[in-house]
Amino acid sequence: MARQMACFRKFSVPAIRGVGRLALLMLIAVCSDPTGPHDRTTIIDFDDLPPPAPPSDGTVPRGCSYSEDGFTLHNLSPSCTGGGEFKSIHSPPNPAVPSYINRFSSSVSLFNNAQLGVTRLTRANGGSFALVSIDLDALNPVSSAGPFNVSLHQTITFVGTLQDLTTVSQSFTTDTVFPERQTFTFEPAFDGVIRVEWVQAGPAYHQFDTIVVAARR
Repeated sequence: MARQMACFRKFSVPAIRGVGRLALLMLIAVCSDPTGPHDRTTIIDFDDLPPPAPPSDGTVPRGCSYSEDGFTLHNLSPSCTGGGEFKSIHSPPNPAVPSYINRFSSSVSLFNNAQLGVTRLTRANGGSFALVSIDLDALNPVSSAGPFNVSLHQTITFVGTLQDLTTVSQSFTTDTVFPERQTFTFEPAFDGVIRVEWVQAGPAYHQFDTIVVAARR
């Protein structure tokens, strides 16, 4: 029981409430099996990233990789060092630049700033892991001229590579409420992946946060 409670304490109450039913069941299974293959569960978020100095557009360049709790996000875009890097989205700055559009939804998120840029998630030691869920939202409103609380639907396809180098895939489509992130739960087939990749494509593009993963021995 002590081990189970230590496992669940890794997740804040708002984070647990934010995951879907299937994701929560997977977390319960992971935390309840002391002899199972998972060492620990982790939520990758970006809340510790410092905000921009105002005036700003609420975003901060973050380079071509981001690491947290034994996992790394890689920006594979050829233009990563030329403006196509990762960027974080923060709460509305005061003051903001004249062209500011509020993309912030409850907590700091990340996006790939390269059109058709590929984001790859791996475990830092190269081991396998289970990808449980992810929060997604559109990156842009329907128009730069407004309305600013509506976006187009955006479909993001995730491709996971397993240890035998076969692949699994799953697609999620965001709603049109903006900015408002949704939690999407991965199928059990994403348990045992060594990497997961997805593309930053239009029309609305996307931002992501609260990546729930379970590391494997």
